[in-house]
Amino acid sequence: MHIAPAQGPIGPQDEISLGELALRALQFYQRFARLLFLLAMLAALSVAFWMAGRPLYSVTALVEVPKITLEEWRQSQPFLWDQRWVNRSFNDDEGLGPEGFQLERRALNPEYWKNTVHYRASVNREDARDIPVSQFQNSSGLGLEFTLQVRNEAQANLVLATLTQHVREAFLANSLIGLIRESQAALDQRPQLRLDVLNAEFEIEQSRQRIEDMRRLLELYPETRHLETSTLFSVSDGGGKYLSPLPQIVALEATVSELQAKSRSAHRQLSKLDSTAQLLSGVDDASRSASSGEDILQKLQENREQLFAAHTERSASANEAAEGVNLMLTQAMSRNQGIGIKTRSAISSTPVAARNPLGIGIIVFLATFFGLSILLAIHVCVRKDRDVLPWIPRQIRHWLIVDAAP
Repeated sequence: MHIAPAQGPIGPQDEISLGELALRALQFYQRFARLLFLLAMLAALSVAFWMAGRPLYSVTALVEVPKITLEEWRQSQPFLWDQRWVNRSFNDDEGLGPEGFQLERRALNPEYWKNTVHYRASVNREDARDIPVSQFQNSSGLGLEFTLQVRNEAQANLVLATLTQHVREAFLANSLIGLIRESQAALDQRPQLRLDVLNAEFEIEQSRQRIEDMRRLLELYPETRHLETSTLFSVSDGGGKYLSPLPQIVALEATVSELQAKSRSAHRQLSKLDSTAQLLSGVDDASRSASSGEDILQKLQENREQLFAAHTERSASANEAAEGVNLMLTQAMSRNQGIGIKTRSAISSTPVAARNPLGIGIIVFLATFFGLSILLAIHVCVRKDRDVLPWIPRQIRHWLIVDAAP
């Protein structure tokens, strides 16, 4: 019986030197250089031709927002990528064409806005080192800087106008919601005002009762009307001093008058807050379901019209509440109208690096050349002594592969 000799461990004869490896690589490329070069060139030219027909150029613009702060910009950002707001701003009616869908899809990604829009503060870098962080965040800013990639001037104008309007709606909503929260916080004063009215009414009742008591004393002791001194002494409690009946009546009447004035002021404030509550009715639901700042603004205007329609003879407090809402809306709308493009740079003369046909073509050529080299090397190892790429016609294979049989 024949016994095969045992194989020992792999020795140095099984190792390949760097020189031999380089020689094999050279032989491989001498054999398949034409094929790899042709395929890589075709891929590079195809991608470069596609890029040349769809160039992208960079352009920047500064959108001025009156009295913007860093904190307000952060509060307004979630509106920018909210799906309902994006669908409202980037619909087909905006004239964006086929790129509108792509822009809408990118706008749903928060990273797109973080890379496209940057807050520009009016405080210089040197000044920022010397002021507190809170003051820096609340400092008035220059606005927002947009960095876009567009095909031409027309697209730049259209995209900038669309993005600016989208940002304008976000700032309008944020401003209105902030003012609404302040007004709603004022409504929390109503329980305290009601308690103040009850206390005032009780004090008025007590004062009137004491006035009646003092008048009865004057009837019982009329000589007290002509006392030379208005101060009397108590026979108990250590001889404490107190006013005679007539001065007490005068003082209590003055107290009643003051309490009545406070009560009227509290009633008026309550009436004003009740009118404010009617003006803010349903605004929270409208804010949650809104797809633009105009929706919230429209809801506030509708509530104002309904309040005026329900009260043909409006009280001064209702008018004051309505004027307060008018002031709130006027400020928000005035600021919203002030948002606009302040400066804009010219479109760059050369495409951005990601759309440079020459650079992208070179990258695709190298990636295709070496990627196919690896795949082809694996294919050659698998096929061994058999024909390589047998599905290619023999004449073409003979021309592409140096040692292929004719």
